[in-house]
Amino acid sequence: MAVDLVHVLCGSVLDEVERARVDAALLDAVAAAAGRRTVLLGDCVAALDGTAPRAAAVLRRVCGGSLGTIFNRPSDINLDGDLCAISLRDLPHEFVPAATLLIAQWLWTRVRRERKRRHIVLDEVGALCVHPPLRELLVQLARRCRKYGASLVVATQNVEDLLRSEEGSVVATNCATVLLGGHRAAEALQMERAFGLTEAQRRFVEHAPRGEFLLLAGRRRCEVRIDVPDLHRSILVPP
Repeated sequence: MAVDLVHVLCGSVLDEVERARVDAALLDAVAAAAGRRTVLLGDCVAALDGTAPRAAAVLRRVCGGSLGTIFNRPSDINLDGDLCAISLRDLPHEFVPAATLLIAQWLWTRVRRERKRRHIVLDEVGALCVHPPLRELLVQLARRCRKYGASLVVATQNVEDLLRSEEGSVVATNCATVLLGGHRAAEALQMERAFGLTEAQRRFVEHAPRGEFLLLAGRRRCEVRIDVPDLHRSILVPP
């Protein structure tokens, strides 16, 4: 997982030789720590200067200064509550893939080790599917999370990114329940192919206004409108 993290931080441009050298440097850092302290990503930078300079240059940047508080120290976030929400809104865009990879790996490990009923909600999943390591983790969740007592909820406004890859299509089409809102004609055509929509259903998706969805649940297909009670609306939109 640490090799994948370095690869993503480097823009997913490392070749197999560089990945192997990163792996070796990480293993050497773990051996040098010998269980006396927590091993940090920055511990392998010096070794990579001579073997994988591209990786070393990137890691030296992200392991120092304010970025080092994200990628080069143990987390101080309490992730043990009944409700845990993580937002990457204020993170620089270039580091969203790496941070998401860390969160996804932590999440998948926790789901497997601590078996209990839980909901996993991932927003903007279409954007996440752009990155291969994240696609693989999402496919694992989509295919296997129910085995561990968890449910997976994914949401995206960019269905094109989600359905563009084989892994993204697995995530989308493996859902027990799907809500398709209004989309442009080209995106509706992609959904028609992925979900086996009829022509009438595709036209509905093309013209559906806010709050109206095509509900797919097994073989059942129906048009629904989703709204909130007046009390909730008064809270969301105060006078």
